[in-house]
Amino acid sequence: MFSRLAAVCLIACLLVVGGCSGDATSGKRKVVVVDSFMLQDICQDLIGSDAEILFPVPVGTAPEDWTPTADDIAQIQKADLILLNGGNVSEWAEKVSLPAAKVVKTWEGYKDQLIEISVGVPHRHGDGPEHQHTGVVGYTWFDDELALKQLEAVKDAVLKILPGSKSSIEESFTETHNKLENFYTGVDAAVFTVKKLKFVGSHPVYHYFARKHGMDFEYVHWEPSVMPTDAQLAELKAIDPDVFIWESKPLEAADKAVQDLDIATFVIRPLSGGVEQSYWQKEMLANREEFKNIHKLFKNHRKAKVRGESAVKESKSAKEEETAKDEDAQESSKDEESSEDDGQ
Repeated sequence: MFSRLAAVCLIACLLVVGGCSGDATSGKRKVVVVDSFMLQDICQDLIGSDAEILFPVPVGTAPEDWTPTADDIAQIQKADLILLNGGNVSEWAEKVSLPAAKVVKTWEGYKDQLIEISVGVPHRHGDGPEHQHTGVVGYTWFDDELALKQLEAVKDAVLKILPGSKSSIEESFTETHNKLENFYTGVDAAVFTVKKLKFVGSHPVYHYFARKHGMDFEYVHWEPSVMPTDAQLAELKAIDPDVFIWESKPLEAADKAVQDLDIATFVIRPLSGGVEQSYWQKEMLANREEFKNIHKLFKNHRKAKVRGESAVKESKSAKEEETAKDEDAQESSKDEESSEDDGQ
């Protein structure tokens, strides 16, 4: 009798434990698909282990250059929630069939603030096909206002599939929101010191950043892994920027060719795709540090320029003083000669 009762209790306990994993109604763990590195990172912050977060784009590949396989599409279609960043980052999502009821376009709350490129320049990424960057620019996380609105859209979406995790998600949302606000405040402070410089980007990916900070930003279509041609270098020289921004680490020879034009070079990564053993916020902090480095470089240049101007002024002043002394001496000599003539 006792053994039978104990067995029943044990089975009941196992059923309770099994039902507490993932979705309480089915026992199945929820799956959330994202299309950008940023969404992966903030989803991880908000959800933690309450759901599986799937970023199907391989590490080291930009989502805007990715084409999903049939297996990838089948896996994405089975997800409980599909979060799209929008713009050129989500181009692959526009080419496949996705269950509309599961798709959340996180840009809906600020679609009137999106930037569109109507004319693109034909170019290639490595050995890939020739193409143009046109349509909506997807790198909205370079604008803090848009990034925080996107965070809120993600929170609202995950709460619908994880209502049982509302308390922890709301708490995580507040922490993540504060963390991002602090990060962007630091970015604003770093960029403020260099916003008057003229920039050229190796690709048209920094539009939201430039608009947010009122920066003078132009674009070319260069690949960091390809040596620029003489014609491209001549084009860049004609633009005459203070700073050239690479989207990733360039060829050493390519970087030197730009610096030989007396243009400072730095790397600010767009970070649409994942980075091995890292997370988006950490990589964005590295971008912020680069702007601090730009400030340090040009601050030193200004100091050197001021010192040079001071030296020129001092030299000029010394020469003027010496000339004045010579003129005085000549005048004195003439006066002496005149006095001698009068005496005679």
